[in-house]
Amino acid sequence: RTLRHFIREIGRRHEIKMIVKGGDANVQSGKADHNFEMLVDDIDMSLHEFRYRQSKIVPTFKPRRGRALKGTLSGHSSGRVGSDKIVRRDLSKFSNAEGGAAVAFNASLDNNYMSLVNADIQKHYPNASRSKVGESLMKELSPNDLIACQLVQKFVKAEVVDLIPSMKAVLLSFEDFPSIYDEWVPHDRARFPSAAEIAPDELRPGLTVIDLSNSNEYRAKILSIYEGPAIRAKLTVSQHEMTRLIVPSMILGRYVPPTRKRKTNNQHAIE
Repeated sequence: RTLRHFIREIGRRHEIKMIVKGGDANVQSGKADHNFEMLVDDIDMSLHEFRYRQSKIVPTFKPRRGRALKGTLSGHSSGRVGSDKIVRRDLSKFSNAEGGAAVAFNASLDNNYMSLVNADIQKHYPNASRSKVGESLMKELSPNDLIACQLVQKFVKAEVVDLIPSMKAVLLSFEDFPSIYDEWVPHDRARFPSAAEIAPDELRPGLTVIDLSNSNEYRAKILSIYEGPAIRAKLTVSQHEMTRLIVPSMILGRYVPPTRKRKTNNQHAIE
């Protein structure tokens, strides 16, 4: 039964991966994808036959179906019972710089990110990355200041909570999660999957780690490493608020509320 649960968990993670990151090389090359449901059924059948191995009459085997993955915004139906409860939505407009999925789940952060309007970085802050605004502005910030902060391909309002003169941080991309959940964390919170400590000189992009700042200890890969001043800020993503570590490359400038065009009715005075 341990093997059964192990295969079921692999199948669940594979389903999330297919939704968040799309098909893999085997699928694109025409090779048949793994059928984890069939493998679980084979294990169940073996357990069923073993259970009634000494019985004269073996009861009919009835395969048990796991619940369909719910709470996702897009994905292909697996044909299982309950798969119609997947929330289907076009996520092509919500991608990261590499073309991967920025959002994937029917969760507060994902939904509020998609509700952001008139928040395109290239439109409002086209020169922020080239002129390195964050590095110069970091020296002028104080607690409670409002800044515009990059969140994947959009900008959000952020309120400075506290200033950190110097620190070493790593950018983590969590397994089975889209890029909106990528997050900078202090380097000493990253551990090897065995929970062993990682020496500072062993940190490198691509290393698989777990994040001890999260009670679930999600596995993640290091995308980048930063050392220098940083801030902790409260980000407002539409109606969703969260506190994150902010490095200079994420700072776009002082926050200026985007203006909205208003329709006006031209009235002609009658003399």
